[in-house]
Amino acid sequence: IQGRCMAIDMNPTNVGWCVLDKTDDGSTRVIACGDYNLSRLCVKSGKNSSSAESKYLVNKRRYELSIIVKHLFATCMYYKCSMFVIEDLNLKTSGFPNMAREGNRLTRNVWNRNLFVEMVQRRCNEKGVELVRVNPCYSSFIGNIQHPYMDAANASIEIGRRGLYKYEKGRFYPHIV
Repeated sequence: IQGRCMAIDMNPTNVGWCVLDKTDDGSTRVIACGDYNLSRLCVKSGKNSSSAESKYLVNKRRYELSIIVKHLFATCMYYKCSMFVIEDLNLKTSGFPNMAREGNRLTRNVWNRNLFVEMVQRRCNEKGVELVRVNPCYSSFIGNIQHPYMDAANASIEIGRRGLYKYEKGRFYPHIV
């Protein structure tokens, strides 16, 4: 269905998703939204990276991400979305010199962001869904101001709105009252 998209907000510990429709009056309508929590897989094993327990956690995270992508695309096909909107994240290694140790560990060592994006790209190519990348700046902040759902789902709604109106001038930020 043209004007319908699925959008996701990617974080190391959770993935928020939503399905949006573009309405005739220029706004968006939330059809469905949700959140996948991965925080139980981001714990420290307390052992070195070559131990069996650490390898198990890494493999379990990769497997769970593949299952999440499978469920996301099942939902995408159920609602007949024409677009799949994701954040265009380009994290630079020197961008956050004062990041706390745990934040550094999560974003640089635990988070399989590139694997997740590659799986989404592959599924979009298989299903014939257009992949749209948008600038994610302030998406969590604006999403939490505008919508009553959970944090990651609110951010995904804002990302989806940006994807639906990506090529329309003056529609990057919503009208905030």
